[in-house]
Amino acid sequence: MTNNLNKNLNPAVFDKLLSAAAKKMGCSESELKRKLESGELEKAMTKNPDLRKVMSDPALLQRLLNDPNASALLSKFMKK
Repeated sequence: MTNNLNKNLNPAVFDKLLSAAAKKMGCSESELKRKLESGELEKAMTKNPDLRKVMSDPALLQRLLNDPNASALLSKFMKK
């Protein structure tokens, strides 16, 4: 998954997105990158069509990341 993202993004932009997402999710950049590279997040999306919808819609994802309750839930998920 990370490799596909890297093909479409400037590395500096990808690093900024990774950093922002990790901060919002309450995990380290290395932890988030590991979960992306291992396919762990992709597997979760496969099992949950709603999560896939959110992850594929940038505007919806941004709203989710700005919601404190959603951020707390994502943090809880990332610590598993």
